[in-house]
Amino acid sequence: MPRLREIVMNNLGIKIASLVLALAVYAHVLSSQKRDVEVFAPIILSGLPEGLTYQGEVPNGVPVLVEAQGLEIWRLRAQAPEIRIDLSEARPGLLQRPVTTEDVALANGSGAQVKSVVKPISLSLQVENVISKTLAVLPRIVGEPDPSAVRFGDITAIPESVQVQGPESVVSPLIAIRTEEVDLSGRKETLEEEVVLVAFEELDLEVESARIHVPIVAIERRTLGPLSVSLPATLGGGWTTQPESVQVVLEGPSPILQEVSPTDVVVRAELRPPIRGEQESVALSLNLSADLDEHIRAVSPEPETVLLVRRTP
Repeated sequence: MPRLREIVMNNLGIKIASLVLALAVYAHVLSSQKRDVEVFAPIILSGLPEGLTYQGEVPNGVPVLVEAQGLEIWRLRAQAPEIRIDLSEARPGLLQRPVTTEDVALANGSGAQVKSVVKPISLSLQVENVISKTLAVLPRIVGEPDPSAVRFGDITAIPESVQVQGPESVVSPLIAIRTEEVDLSGRKETLEEEVVLVAFEELDLEVESARIHVPIVAIERRTLGPLSVSLPATLGGGWTTQPESVQVVLEGPSPILQEVSPTDVVVRAELRPPIRGEQESVALSLNLSADLDEHIRAVSPEPETVLLVRRTP
């Protein structure tokens, strides 16, 4: 061990200086050699005239081969070149353009040289006019309220319409902008909710959401009557019913149910001739006026049948 130590420590300064000199020579030789370096260059589009846009897939970038030496190699790693595509001469229509080495821009003052695009590509872009259009907001309603309630009245959105802007081919066919789903399942009361507007990613919207109002009211029952039982005119005046009038149970939204009058409901005896004998049990049917039929349901007359009886002279 002492002998080994003596060998190592003998002329130690000269040995260290020699090592440093050798490393310096190696670094100098290495830095003076040119090398091909592959780096990823992002694609940047610029200069598109105002009022135009484009559709089509643009890759994030492509690998390029660059010749560099010394510190330039490290600089390429830290500040990659860019592929700059100038669209200032673009016009509406199909634009097809290959990516070449001339599109590769190195950092200012770089002494490197672009040799090739490793994976050559060609951009295919559909250049279009940008147009604006005002579209109605269309709430998307799903689900049904609780059985004890019903949707009644107009569904509204604030704002009622929005202005959209985007490629002509996307904007022109549109007639409305839908919202995300508004679920009414199990609800018993009016819904007020802020809902996001759903649009193609190519579109710019004036606003991103709308406030939706869906009126929901309770279903109630109301008894109306007594109402006279109507008989076919073909029977003449020789017949009557027992009882001559009945109660009618109606069901529907409370706001409109309270406005129903006796003249809105007709109770009819369902007769099937011939009539045999002096009396016959007949079923009753209920007819609502046309403006009520959509909202009001006749649950039943009380009683549901009457006795048709010939009048005594």
